Amino acid sequence: MNPEETADTTKKVKTDKVKVEKVFSKDSLTGTNLYITGLFQYAFRTFEDESSNGFYKEWENQTSGYNSGVNIGLIMELSKHFHLDIGISYFGNSEHNTYQDSLTDSSYTYKNTYMQAAVPLRLRFVYGEKLQFFAFAGIAPLNILNIRYQSSYTTADSIAVTRELDIQKDGFASFNLMFTGGFGICYNVRSVGFMIYPEIRRHLINTYSNKTLPMTHKMYGIGVNAGLVFHF
Repeated sequence: MNPEETADTTKKVKTDKVKVEKVFSKDSLTGTNLYITGLFQYAFRTFEDESSNGFYKEWENQTSGYNSGVNIGLIMELSKHFHLDIGISYFGNSEHNTYQDSLTDSSYTYKNTYMQAAVPLRLRFVYGEKLQFFAFAGIAPLNILNIRYQSSYTTADSIAVTRELDIQKDGFASFNLMFTGGFGICYNVRSVGFMIYPEIRRHLINTYSNKTLPMTHKMYGIGVNAGLVFHF
């Protein structure tokens, strides 16, 4: 074989190898990684009226809703398979109800959306490199920022009236705690990973202060997160 042809072949193999290594390197998975994901969830709450005269009994007729949110955080490697996940989550949980007058065409609908900011602290178990499988669990201290109250009233003459307002700190507990857990996959390409995972969120503390509103009200959500992971 011609020595020049051999050299060209060796050079081509080395070049191809370099190209492959640039596509993905497991070394990029070490250290600290940044993620940004969007959340879409089915959300509701458990509820029990604890007032002496059943004042909040009508809340039992409320139904669930779908909400969205956003998450941003850092994933820090503790060992090969265990990582620490700490971030910030902004999302809503909702409840709504509809009244229909049986004698007229009038109706009344309202929706409460509890806007919240949480700081999830989770432990991840990770398996794989280019295609990773992971599971996580942890807790998230949170604060309810406000309630977005939306209502719509239709008169007997079919005239629609809508109203929106933010209710600020109306008897909310000053602090809450949420359990968070789930599992998912992440496909890594170069310095970016594409991540998707289902998640369950469950509040551990009552939404309202029992001194102001005598009820047990604990929110929960079952949702799907999807987004990007940036490897540094």
